[in-house]
Amino acid sequence: MSSATPSATILIAGDARSRHALALGAHYRTAPVEGREAIESAREIQADLIVASLPSPAVDAIALCAAIRRDPELRRLPVLLIAAEGRGPIDVLRALEAGADDCVDEAIDSDVFVARVTALLNRRANELSITTRHQELEARVAHLEAELHAVHKNAHQLEAIGRLAGGVAHNFNNLLTVVLVSSELLMNDLPEGSPEWIHARDTHDAAVRAAGLTNQLLAFSRRQMLRPESLSLNAILSDLETVLADTLGAGIELKVVPEEGLPPVYVDPSQMRRVVLDLAIQARDGMPHGGKVVIETRRVVLTEAYVADRVNVQPGVYVLMAISDTGPGMDVDTQLRLFEPFFTTKNATHGGSDLGLSTVYGIVKQSGGYIWVYSERGCGTTFKIYLPEASVTRVRPAAAAAAAQLPHGQASVLLVDDEAGVRSVASRVLEGCGYHVVTAGSGEEALARCLAGLEPDLVITDVVMPGINGDRLVARLRAQRADLRVLYTSGFSAEAVVHHGVTPGEHFLSKPFTPSDLAHKVREVLGGGESN
Repeated sequence: MSSATPSATILIAGDARSRHALALGAHYRTAPVEGREAIESAREIQADLIVASLPSPAVDAIALCAAIRRDPELRRLPVLLIAAEGRGPIDVLRALEAGADDCVDEAIDSDVFVARVTALLNRRANELSITTRHQELEARVAHLEAELHAVHKNAHQLEAIGRLAGGVAHNFNNLLTVVLVSSELLMNDLPEGSPEWIHARDTHDAAVRAAGLTNQLLAFSRRQMLRPESLSLNAILSDLETVLADTLGAGIELKVVPEEGLPPVYVDPSQMRRVVLDLAIQARDGMPHGGKVVIETRRVVLTEAYVADRVNVQPGVYVLMAISDTGPGMDVDTQLRLFEPFFTTKNATHGGSDLGLSTVYGIVKQSGGYIWVYSERGCGTTFKIYLPEASVTRVRPAAAAAAAQLPHGQASVLLVDDEAGVRSVASRVLEGCGYHVVTAGSGEEALARCLAGLEPDLVITDVVMPGINGDRLVARLRAQRADLRVLYTSGFSAEAVVHHGVTPGEHFLSKPFTPSDLAHKVREVLGGGESN
């Protein structure tokens, strides 16, 4: 027979020449030891199991068990005792009470004995695997908690900076009023073109520029005066399309993808135009050698589960505007500071006194919305702006979801995503809809499963993953099955993922998605060809 764990090391305390010890030697590494040396030897050679005889002149097996269970380093080490013929149940009971994992009669068949040893080793291997996984999960939770703490801290810092900026801007505007009025009166009293008039003009011009800066501070602090009205974001984008194309320049392709029938939002149109232009300029400056900017709009629902780790975000129905670029992307530290006043991703030689994207942040927040950035180094950037619908009182998406019956199916699905949380929630939704779901945490794992014989009816894969990403995985799978159905998912927009190798026209689902989004999209992709 062969061992399931051939690399195991068994410490034999007692008679190393017994038939059972010899039988173990044919399947495992064995190491004989005197009883008094058993504990130190087990620690030194990192034994996987101790076998001891009961009784034995060389070792007190029961005392050995008790000592191992008291040792903080070895207390989980399995121990198997071999009771000599004629030993009564009292001795066996004492051995088990002392901590032995198993106790067999010396007369036991050698093959059965080896099988009992293998069972103990497999149990130990499973326990170690569970312990390792638990430690990995604890480390992952600690990492996520640290990231969440950083996001919360950043949000609170922005709020504090905003309050300070608003107070400074308010007081500074009072002073600027004096400067502007006084300089203009001087200009009226002085001969135009005289040295004094030029000094007054320069003072007036500087005050005007300073006033513009304080308006940006007020926008960041959400204390500027807005003139909101009910309007469509699509109309704003339509009006700006020519201006945007000119602003981006000939080297950058612009694509606007509006969703038809988009509900209105309640915003200041001039300020929302500024938001779009500022984000477009941010994208342009990050792509000096050309690229692509995609602006999309659609109606979305933010669920309670999605907003759980977002600061002060309410679930409900929103209009999303996503602005994506194919630039170099940003690291996490840059993303955390991106909306701070005066923080810039531009080279220092650009100079200027611009407040950066803090103004965008303030306008969106004052409009009752939220703005988040999704970016990875080398993979571009997407800004997502969520604005509440103007004509609809916010509804709790849980109630809306409960009212709608999710479509069911019976197909097999391979779900590939490097984020464990996404795999968990998506698989639960799909299994609840009747699908058989197999998950994979990487393109490599997904490919290995398919090479091992898995033949899913549908592959749902994230686009950007370490190692084999979504488009490469699909290309290799379709080399074997050209008709394989595929659904791509990503935090990037539908148009932006084309930059990452996804062929235009492929089925795509943007994150975050609701259970209804996922279930209906899977049903759409599978169509009438589901397996029964």
